[in-house]
Amino acid sequence: MKTRLFLITWSMAILSVASCCPMLSVNPISEPSATETQLEGVWKLDAQDDENVFLHIAPMPENRMAVLMVEHKLGKGLDVQQVPIHLSKLKSGLYINIDTTELPAEEFKNKTGFIFFKIDLKGPDRLITAMLDEKPIIAAIENGALKGELRFKKSTAVSGQSKAQPAEKRKIVECVTITDSSENIRKFLEARDNEPLFTDELRWKRID
Repeated sequence: MKTRLFLITWSMAILSVASCCPMLSVNPISEPSATETQLEGVWKLDAQDDENVFLHIAPMPENRMAVLMVEHKLGKGLDVQQVPIHLSKLKSGLYINIDTTELPAEEFKNKTGFIFFKIDLKGPDRLITAMLDEKPIIAAIENGALKGELRFKKSTAVSGQSKAQPAEKRKIVECVTITDSSENIRKFLEARDNEPLFTDELRWKRID
């Protein structure tokens, strides 16, 4: 479920399974330079499955912002996570940088880097968030459009092969790290503005 995937990622529990590895960038898209007043306030997830999830967004010192995610679990209390972020404003849109060194999650203790989201403000009271998809990033690293490192799982046989035929092998990417400079990351995002780099969109509506 998209909502659950976003919430798990946002609450920094994406490494709850030991074998999982988040896609990280060594460098941010940019350094903190400005906040966005239009983001400030309280936003409710616009979902059809009765999930009560809210984002409380407020400015912080040094051109950063705080995002407090609150999930109301029916009969199970609240799930609350606060994440400091900083924004990158490009011609291609508005992006969130999350520095894993500022996260309380134990799973990120030895995994430093930045996680990217994209924000699309639809007027004063509508907001869309989307996560960076690893598939186009893997392709970009493989063809040299971005500098990065790919860690592979052990080769596995492709399913559906006849027993009479030798099993073809394929590499499965286990971990993706973008190692390129902030400048080149910005150029990459702007050059591919019309490509679906960010997926799993979630829609939010302002309530305050």
